[in-house]
Amino acid sequence: MRKVLDNIARRLGWFFFKYVMGVKVTGLENLPKDGEKYVLIANHQSFLDVPLMMSMMRKPNFIFPADTFIAQKPFLKFIFGLTTTQIFPLNPANPMSLRHLIRFSQDNADSPVVIFPEGRITTTGALMKIYSGAGMVADKTDAKILPVRLEGLQYSKFSRLQHLGIPLKWFPRGVQMHILPMQEIDVPDELVGRARRMAVTQCVSDIMVESHASTTNTDMTLFEKVFSSAHKYGLDREMLSDITRVPMTYKKLLQAAHVVGRRLSKHTKSGEYVGLLLPNANGVAATFLGLSKFGRVPAMLNFSAGEANLKNAIKAANIKTVYTSHAFVVAAKLSETVEALKEVVEVRYMEDVRKSVNIFHKIDAALFALRPLTPQYKPTDPSVVLFTSGSEGAPKGVVLSHKNIMTNYAQLHAKFDFNPADRLLGAMPMFHSFGLMGCFLLPLFLGIRAFLYPSPLHFRAIPELVYDFRATIMFGTDTFLSRYARFAHPYDFFTTRMVFAGAEKLKEETRSKWARDFGVKVIEGYGATETSPALCVNTLMESKPGTGGKLLPMVEHHLHDMEGIEEGGRLHVRAPNVMLGYLRVDNPGVIEPPHTAEEGPGWYDTGDIVKIDDEGFVHILDRAKRFAKVAGEMVPLGTVEKGINEAWKDDHHAILAVEDSLKGEKLVLFTTNDKIDRSALKKELKANKLPDLYLPREVLYISPMPLLGTGKTDYPKLKKQYLEEQKA
Repeated sequence: MRKVLDNIARRLGWFFFKYVMGVKVTGLENLPKDGEKYVLIANHQSFLDVPLMMSMMRKPNFIFPADTFIAQKPFLKFIFGLTTTQIFPLNPANPMSLRHLIRFSQDNADSPVVIFPEGRITTTGALMKIYSGAGMVADKTDAKILPVRLEGLQYSKFSRLQHLGIPLKWFPRGVQMHILPMQEIDVPDELVGRARRMAVTQCVSDIMVESHASTTNTDMTLFEKVFSSAHKYGLDREMLSDITRVPMTYKKLLQAAHVVGRRLSKHTKSGEYVGLLLPNANGVAATFLGLSKFGRVPAMLNFSAGEANLKNAIKAANIKTVYTSHAFVVAAKLSETVEALKEVVEVRYMEDVRKSVNIFHKIDAALFALRPLTPQYKPTDPSVVLFTSGSEGAPKGVVLSHKNIMTNYAQLHAKFDFNPADRLLGAMPMFHSFGLMGCFLLPLFLGIRAFLYPSPLHFRAIPELVYDFRATIMFGTDTFLSRYARFAHPYDFFTTRMVFAGAEKLKEETRSKWARDFGVKVIEGYGATETSPALCVNTLMESKPGTGGKLLPMVEHHLHDMEGIEEGGRLHVRAPNVMLGYLRVDNPGVIEPPHTAEEGPGWYDTGDIVKIDDEGFVHILDRAKRFAKVAGEMVPLGTVEKGINEAWKDDHHAILAVEDSLKGEKLVLFTTNDKIDRSALKKELKANKLPDLYLPREVLYISPMPLLGTGKTDYPKLKKQYLEEQKA
């Protein structure tokens, strides 16, 4: 009788989930064959998770461990009493409970154990901390892991996301269940006790993160993702604001993007690279999405790069039209630069575009802006062109596809619990990959309210804005974060829970000051414009100070030996978030795909020397180009620079390597401290146990230190100045 009731319940459940909720199941071919022992693990999104898996997988004899308090509820006892599925009461306060579950699983070898490793329904919509139970059951019973990723039920009224203020439905459509290939717990046999438990738990955590990232839909364009998010989180949800303090909802953003995109498409061609010379503001958001909607590719120009670099960028991407703003040009004192650009490109102004909009354009937007769009381009087509900083030569155009960026979004979303209750201050410029993803696209994809601020250099104003906006998330470089901390009130960051540092190495002094003065843990990551941009990250749960964190899921890597480098190697990577390729000044408009001599097509040489430790954390040692060969020995310029920065923390220092007739190359120190000389440097080197070979041959005073728009030292400019002075 129980089997009959079980069969009826499962069939009714299958019909309900398939036809009422439209659940899509992928990976049924990965279901184990009869006799294979496995533990099924899944993320926990709602109270419907268990009935969904029981109905769609049609396995009659699962074992579901549940908290004793929950397992004893009469309703659940009644429901499970009608089926062949077994519920196993598990007391989290009793350390013997897990052993009893392992023994029960061994005694019922034909019944797979189903465990939610998070131990609770998510309250963030993302993965939460992972408990050891699932891994230990698999490890002790010699079972494999069958990962299942559930998606969509977190937006039902059966979830626990009511506090996030997003629309929840009784039965949301588009729910998915992904069944992935089975995996083994890969832990060394010699590990025992607590070390083994930790390793097994980490293995399960890695499997779940990989499952989350690999099953997120990345086959969509950026505009399609924003459009989808608008309907998911609510068209009337306020999303963006800027220094005008005029909020923009998803609905207004989509309508503005439609109007602007339609107007700009009259002067540009499909697939054309269109230059944008605009600051962080609501207007640039609408312009970017408008170009994207109508098949144009925004090329984000760095307005702090100077005339020569801007002209090189325009030439490399074969840009024919640049859009800017009269108000911005005046405010940023770019009039001479823009006039010079008119020699090589047509410059148009957004004020003129705005004036050309009439009632018919607004009616068109009202009728069509909120309708689903059939894109005229593919996810693998270019979505944006960004430009390298020029820190090591002429800027190159970096072409990122929609899929590149969507993949990086999926990788980051699998690692962090971003949610619609967050509020983000976006001061990093959108011409920087860090700013484009972190301050613009990520908030729009995830329903996070964002305040777009035009410059990260307002060190007094930004902490006050964080306080006023009640920002929970912000992004910055070490240079910017250290200066915000210098001018901030201790209470300015009282709502801030995540501060991300990238683009340059985070100094220990900056990390400590944020933790000590504001109680905020700065999260360091590492990446490149070419990787859309993140490549590895620390997280709130997995962190090692002084490292770039662990490589993101779906990233392959190789470390290549370098002459004179005993520890670590040159990092090459391949991943779906690696760029389509470069645009170069000497081959304008032609995409040069990533390629390395060692691995071949698809691989990207980061140019960085890194070490990866036993736990998987990536230690960035230096740029390959930031090594000097002095008297036949390799000298890491970053190490020398770091030692000097630690000795004179209130000043700015930069080390260059220049040709030397005696020893091949010599080190030259540029510093904003006119009191430093070689004898003081020698004393500091000795204190830090660094060899005399690391001592700069020359010490030159400079003020101010030339910087790029990201806050990094402008090494090419320094070298140019030095060589010109030597010739003089």
